[in-house]
Amino acid sequence: METITLKIQSKYFQFFLELIQKFNFVEIVKKEEIAEEVYVPRTTEQLEADLVSAMKSIELHREGKIKLKSWAEFKTELANEL
Repeated sequence: METITLKIQSKYFQFFLELIQKFNFVEIVKKEEIAEEVYVPRTTEQLEADLVSAMKSIELHREGKIKLKSWAEFKTELANEL
């Protein structure tokens, strides 16, 4: 099942709600059940720490101490998260 979030002008909300309820393939989720996702930009320090960590991982991989994921493994994991 796919999910979307819509923002509808208040004056059209009731009309839209009545219209969408006519479709048997649509499930309406109560507003209280929808988690608000808020974008929080990363700080320069966080980005810098991530970059240092990534470079350390590359160094360890080159030394044969760790095995990094292949591109195919990474794409599969990313697709599963979406």
